[in-house]
Amino acid sequence: ELIQSVCNSVEPLDRFLAVLRFYFSGLSTERFGKRPYDPILGEVFRSCFMHENGGGYTVLVAEHVSHHPPITALHLCNETLGFKMNSFTAPEPRFWGNSVEVKLRGVNRITLEKWDNEEYELTRPFIHMSGFLAGRHRLEFVGSTSVVCLKTGVSAEIEFKSKGMLGRGELNG
Repeated sequence: ELIQSVCNSVEPLDRFLAVLRFYFSGLSTERFGKRPYDPILGEVFRSCFMHENGGGYTVLVAEHVSHHPPITALHLCNETLGFKMNSFTAPEPRFWGNSVEVKLRGVNRITLEKWDNEEYELTRPFIHMSGFLAGRHRLEFVGSTSVVCLKTGVSAEIEFKSKGMLGRGELNG
């Protein structure tokens, strides 16, 4: 389990790498159900799953907290492991005819209580969706994301490159 790996890594660099693995893995839809989260304002989505090997259980609570602009808040925690993640997402779509680019404003914060409340701040890349009117439908991450451990100062900046309109090269511009 990725959350257990994050919390149980002794070395700061190992924890940082475990946070990167957790971040890039995304949350499994299998764990939280197949239902898409497209709520009405004030509706709360709750889910919980058990970890093996004494990892306790992890609880997810998500709520659509604003309609215009659309903002979703999320809290993920495991009290046994001392893991907390809080985030908010405010998508800003831009339409380009056959494609949409979505800037995901907001930040993820992961706090590890076991390691003196070590905190990680994570940003998100843009999402580029194309092929609405013509061509193959494609979704990809574009732009940069950063991951920073505020306590140790260890950080990473990751750049996502587009395959471009024909899927062969970088998107210019």
